[in-house]
Amino acid sequence: MNFSGHGNNSISLPWGLTTDIHDNIYVADWGNDTIRKFSPDGLLLASFGTSGNNDGEFCRPSSVSVDNDGYIYVADWGNERVQVLDADGEFIEKLRGNGTISKWAQNFLNINSRRLQPVIKPT
Repeated sequence: MNFSGHGNNSISLPWGLTTDIHDNIYVADWGNDTIRKFSPDGLLLASFGTSGNNDGEFCRPSSVSVDNDGYIYVADWGNERVQVLDADGEFIEKLRGNGTISKWAQNFLNINSRRLQPVIKPT
């Protein structure tokens, strides 16, 4: 496998990695805005997606996961969404939140905001 640079078979800044039930390896290729699928032996089987913001296109994919039915979930970081692809890499749907903060996130922010309060000394 070629793990550096840009191009059809190169990986540039791999961020996410997962395997499916057949031990195929999926890589979220951040630098090339694509998902790479490799056999357990390292043979490139497929590449999914291109750069962009349309369905099936990615902008800095940061993570990838595959469920037992073969659906591929891509954290499309630059486009602020999760895209769902079928086993052949075809777009199925996109998932977006409503912008609200979860209770866990709110507690995390509250705790850290107390720790990170700037110290202002009177003049």
